[in-house]
Amino acid sequence: MSNQWVNFTGALALLLGATTALAQPAAPSDEGRRAELNSQQAAFAQHQLDENAANRRKFEEAEQARIDKINRDQAAFAQRQAAYEADKARLEHDHEEAMARWRADVAACKAGHLDHCAHN
Repeated sequence: MSNQWVNFTGALALLLGATTALAQPAAPSDEGRRAELNSQQAAFAQHQLDENAANRRKFEEAEQARIDKINRDQAAFAQRQAAYEADKARLEHDHEEAMARWRADVAACKAGHLDHCAHN
């Protein structure tokens, strides 16, 4: 029974030693490596944030350029439409004046004023 007791106490000591080793703080080289990895991760995260911000600015600039182009196109269309409507109104007015002169000439011709009659 003495050998079993020695084996038991040796195993117990080995187990307690392993537990104590696990509870001890990490070696300085492990802490340094951890700090280095944390620093790398923080730098990478900051790079991602900077890249995201730059991409967001590019998107917003492109979106503003798109909106500006739409506004310019709409203004140009409105200007062309207004010019078309003004030209159309002028042509309608000129046509109505010509028709009024023609009707007056026809009426004068029918009334006997031959100088208002069309010459064939």
